[in-house]
Amino acid sequence: MEKQTKILIMQQEKKRNFLKRLVLVVVVALCLYGLVQTGADEWIVPLLVILVFIHGLLLFGKARRISALSSIKAARRLIRLRYTVEFCLVPILLPIALLARFPDYLSTPVSIVLLLALLLIAFLKQYLELRIMRTDPSHPTDDDLRKKTRMAN
Repeated sequence: MEKQTKILIMQQEKKRNFLKRLVLVVVVALCLYGLVQTGADEWIVPLLVILVFIHGLLLFGKARRISALSSIKAARRLIRLRYTVEFCLVPILLPIALLARFPDYLSTPVSIVLLLALLLIAFLKQYLELRIMRTDPSHPTDDDLRKKTRMAN
């Protein structure tokens, strides 16, 4: 399959999941706001865990569909691994948001560990993108998707 066709399919995938992801983000934002304002930990924290699980299901489904576009087995594996690394970003960001409610617990070592984890995830995403590009040159990169999206609008 050529690169332009893959870009079109990936853009359709993005449009199809936009509403689901938007609703998920709004519900998470409302949960975090409710947690900070009311402190109702007994129902908000389990709801946040369920929402992270739902986000993971959406992301892993997307990874499976996007990886199916590649005919190279190693590239499919790297694409799924890249989306797994992207999913790991959420459990890192949620403690930062939850620790905002308890500023005394946001000590320097915790901040350094969270910052290093964010940097590691960003590095891994870029590294995996480069490996995917080398393994399957016909697979679109994030830059390709952004360029084509701007040109289409």
